[in-house]
Amino acid sequence: MRVLVLHSDIAPDAPPEEQDTLIAAAAVVQALGQRGHVAAGAAFRAETLDRVLAAHAPELVFNLVEGVDGLGRLAPRAPAMLADRGVRFTGVGAGPMDLTNDKPRTKQSEKAPVQTIKARPTWHLVISGGGRMNNILHERKKITEKDRFDENCKQSRADKVERRNDNRANNQNKNARSTKRVSKDARQLAVKTLTTWLLYFNLKRNALAPASPTILQSSAPGGWS
Repeated sequence: MRVLVLHSDIAPDAPPEEQDTLIAAAAVVQALGQRGHVAAGAAFRAETLDRVLAAHAPELVFNLVEGVDGLGRLAPRAPAMLADRGVRFTGVGAGPMDLTNDKPRTKQSEKAPVQTIKARPTWHLVISGGGRMNNILHERKKITEKDRFDENCKQSRADKVERRNDNRANNQNKNARSTKRVSKDARQLAVKTLTTWLLYFNLKRNALAPASPTILQSSAPGGWS
């Protein structure tokens, strides 16, 4: 496969953090060449892009453009121009790239409702020897495994919530039974205490009552002594 590694136009006296783009581009070209692809690198310039594409006739463009004229906010120009020319390229399109370069717009988009996309993308795996193997089945398997994992996580969370609710209900029942038992014990204690005090007062009242008069009888028969 003919691959064009497109990178930012870096000046020779650029700082080291910008020189990293050239190092990365050279590494990608070398890795693709080792796998049997015809790879070449080129700097992105809007005015020379058509001539570069015509010269290399790439089947795929590996987009490493991080900025244009030293400005990162102009990086979406590269995918926009490639898309306009119908050239396949790696990475995101111009729209998402332009959005992520603007933090306020990105935060605003995060608040917007998310639409679920049911269609599954078609993935292709590039292999050595310049061929291309359709990797749809492998990707579908990965997607199925991910869906199964997500479903298991949801079920686990649901089970955890159900157990927590059951534990809360059991604790409430235990507290209710404990409160009822304490109330019963308190009533029994109150009855015992009241009974004890009543017994005490009865005994005390009997102890303080005057003694009954004693009737003396004569020991002699038939009369008093």
